[in-house]
Amino acid sequence: MDSFYKSATDDTPEIVFNPLEGKYAIKGISIPEDAPSFYRPALEWIQNFHKTNHEKEINLDIFLNYYNTGSLKSLVDMLKAFVKLKKEHDKIISINWYYEAYDDDMKDKGKELSEIVDFDFTLKEEA
Repeated sequence: MDSFYKSATDDTPEIVFNPLEGKYAIKGISIPEDAPSFYRPALEWIQNFHKTNHEKEINLDIFLNYYNTGSLKSLVDMLKAFVKLKKEHDKIISINWYYEAYDDDMKDKGKELSEIVDFDFTLKEEA
């Protein structure tokens, strides 16, 4: 399967889904004007993952400094799509939520997203 890549901008995160390297990451800030349009290609890539990729394990690293309300639904949809791979296609999924040591708000947002998608994230403090 081809990789998926979107470079970061001032308003959007970098998204890297690279099965050949085993790298799955979302990093940066997420405040796009039209979050559904920004995230749709990534969501579609995830939804089609099982059709062409036979990797059993996906380790997703999320390093978001901030996301706005508009991004929340799109992030939830993407995370639920990863969780669905586990439930319906027997993939081993782990989701790591990284936050700055001083940023309790982003730590709490990781906990909240974990509850919303009904999947345990590993919360990791960055030094």
